[in-house]
Amino acid sequence: MRDKIQLVLRECSAVVVEQFALIPQLIRKNGTVESFFARYQSVSCFQEELRRF
Repeated sequence: MRDKIQLVLRECSAVVVEQFALIPQLIRKNGTVESFFARYQSVSCFQEELRRF
């Protein structure tokens, strides 16, 4: 039954994405990260912000 469940994650926080990178078993083989927020720093003005990817 678990193989038939499709897990789609949207708008994940930067912290959650970092955890998925450290522990890939959290999303398993049926999981997909559709969108996430990550820190972005502008090269021209050096301001940092969270952006959705």
